[in-house]
Amino acid sequence: MTQEDSADIHLSIDRSDSPWRGLTSTAEMEESNLKIQARVISDNSKNILTNLQAYQKSNDFLLYRSEDQQSVYANAKYFSDLKCIDATRTVGNDENKIGNLTPEALKTFSTLQIAAILIKGEIIKTYWHLGAELDLIKIIKQDDSDIVYWQGEHSYCTNQCREAPLNFAVEINRQNGEMRVKTLYK
Repeated sequence: MTQEDSADIHLSIDRSDSPWRGLTSTAEMEESNLKIQARVISDNSKNILTNLQAYQKSNDFLLYRSEDQQSVYANAKYFSDLKCIDATRTVGNDENKIGNLTPEALKTFSTLQIAAILIKGEIIKTYWHLGAELDLIKIIKQDDSDIVYWQGEHSYCTNQCREAPLNFAVEINRQNGEMRVKTLYK
């Protein structure tokens, strides 16, 4: 087991960048968008999510928003079907499977890039209402998997606006591509 230097990596997640903006007006729509289908889509240039462009390779998309079908899709070149996991509501050491990476994704992206894609693409939900600020804590490399640890806070409003701590890890199995979220503590 080795620990990789975490440098100063910070992610800001804001609801204005949400791939689901406008796609969650009903409880049914919100529930249906927690499962993301992997698809092969050839004409995707106008619906590529801009908050993930830093991670894209050439003109390939990672996540794709379909206005016609009121859904977000994952690129089957890189992902299996995915399940959104709410890192703010999971308690204890629960582990939640997101889905799997393809062998192509494992060759193309680093563990840190994959974790950032899942967070910035809001496959891993990191806030309730407003947004989240996260810092990379460390990356642990094990024999068959890597674990990327994040810490920060998310902002939400009820009767007044508040911040709550957020501490979780993204585990990526480099052998079979399985991705999981583990909430560390509240």
